[in-house]
Amino acid sequence: MLGFRDLARQLGPDQPVYGLQAQGLDGKRPCHRRVEEMAAHYIEEIRRVQPEGPYYLGGLSFGGAVAFEMARQLRAQNQEVALIALFDTFAAKYQSKLSLLIKLLSLPTTQKINYLAHKSGELRSLVRDIFLPRALKKVRKANHEAAQHYVAKPYDGRVVMFRAKDKSLRGIEDPVAAWKKVVLGGFQVYEISGSHTGMMNEPLVSELAQQLAASVAETAEVHAERARVTA
Repeated sequence: MLGFRDLARQLGPDQPVYGLQAQGLDGKRPCHRRVEEMAAHYIEEIRRVQPEGPYYLGGLSFGGAVAFEMARQLRAQNQEVALIALFDTFAAKYQSKLSLLIKLLSLPTTQKINYLAHKSGELRSLVRDIFLPRALKKVRKANHEAAQHYVAKPYDGRVVMFRAKDKSLRGIEDPVAAWKKVVLGGFQVYEISGSHTGMMNEPLVSELAQQLAASVAETAEVHAERARVTA
């Protein structure tokens, strides 16, 4: 949830944001190893706070895939999902740190130099991950396993993608085409200044917050109009 702190602040007190914590971070409970299990668990948690829809769901990176599966499961429970916001989420299977480094080495020399010149932060994160606490390493390993096995199925609702302009190694390939194959209710993409994580933090997060707030307001207005028509 710390990754969403700046975004939540930018959205303001009139737009509450609820975070969900991966099971296993306490080092006691077992980690979920399938996206479907994570989604089912999170749905139980959010329905304790909000028993009925409409729901506005979102997630960064792998979390976006979990939010997408949550929406599918909520629809199966006859619950309304107004909007899914994907923050730089890739539809293809996630790659290991080693495969990302191999991808970097395989880039043309000019592209490789350009990447190294602008992405020292991402490279530092690859090294920093080695020294994470044991419980967090286990959760990340479980998430990676879940991502490798997850296959997104068709969804008839609306999805908005907020994609970082400064592409990460994972984001070099365009994820939009893969998402459009399974999103049947409308798929909209906004390019946001910054990197995969940089767009979530000050000072760049204000652009994301403004666009997200506009998408939420637009969706809420559509639902309000539908309610007036059917009343």
